[in-house]
Amino acid sequence: MSINHQVRATENNLANLDALKNRISAKARSVICTIANTEELACLKSEFDVENNWDNTIDFLAQDVLAFVEKDPASRNDPELVLNTYISFDAVLHYRLARYILSAQRLTENIAFKLAMALSNRAKSITGIDIHPSAKIGKNFILDHGYGTVIGETCEIGDNCYILAGVVLGSLCIANNPSSKRHPTIGDNVEIGGSASVLGNITVGDHVFIAPHCVITSDVPSDSKVSIVNQLQVSKTNRVTDKSSRRIQIYGIVPMPDKCVIYGIGFFQPEVHIVDDRYRILEQYTLNLNYWDASTLIIEFTNFSSNGVSRHGKLHLYIVDSEESIILLSPFISRGYMNQNNNP
Repeated sequence: MSINHQVRATENNLANLDALKNRISAKARSVICTIANTEELACLKSEFDVENNWDNTIDFLAQDVLAFVEKDPASRNDPELVLNTYISFDAVLHYRLARYILSAQRLTENIAFKLAMALSNRAKSITGIDIHPSAKIGKNFILDHGYGTVIGETCEIGDNCYILAGVVLGSLCIANNPSSKRHPTIGDNVEIGGSASVLGNITVGDHVFIAPHCVITSDVPSDSKVSIVNQLQVSKTNRVTDKSSRRIQIYGIVPMPDKCVIYGIGFFQPEVHIVDDRYRILEQYTLNLNYWDASTLIIEFTNFSSNGVSRHGKLHLYIVDSEESIILLSPFISRGYMNQNNNP
């Protein structure tokens, strides 16, 4: 590309960016008009022209839109589509405006907080996304889908983060939370999968990937990937009214061709069976429990093969220990285990 072409391309990009900012600014002003009275609007409008905060807010929103366009193929590389149709971006827009209002010099602290909360509540009712205006979120923030996401008051999120629907960045307790820092601090370039929960005053480092449905209550170092290791479990005890009687907790399972290693706590005298989809014990399969202690079970399969899977549908592990029972749903590798003759 020649220098003249490069200059023209740069000018076109700048023109497009300026046009995008103008449209964001117009939409932002119309949103503010929905929650402020005449006097409050007069104070805010006087700030639009004299304070850099407004331009900075619009810059942040433009960066959010462009980050969405870059990273989400569903956006079809169209900033207008994100700006005008993505309700998850609307939630981010309301949040950025709430932060702007909190910094407004011409409003009292009480009025600014009231308006900021009004914006937060408006976004929650429209989008199903709850972002507290006091939370701190960096640039290039992407909230994809987003419905059911909650970002708490003292939460801090770095730059270039990507969050999916149903994520909770919340406090560890339910009631009687402290008024001090009680929500997580998220680093830069962090991705959080759908329905994950990051709870408490913990720190998640930079360049971290958190898989869907994780529940995290401890610090996560930078350059880490967090995922669920436990199999789906159905647990019950005969004394269902006494929750304290439940001792067994399984938190990890590693299937191998001829055995299955189960990690947990509370094992005493376990019995293990294979059951079908109706949870009927299949006596034809021989299972040897060749080692166990209070934290580890190693189960050896002597005649289990993929033929059984096709004949009986999905197969599950049924563990009985004292008055408790746990069913591990489909804990087997996809091609099944091999029998003693190594037949598929």
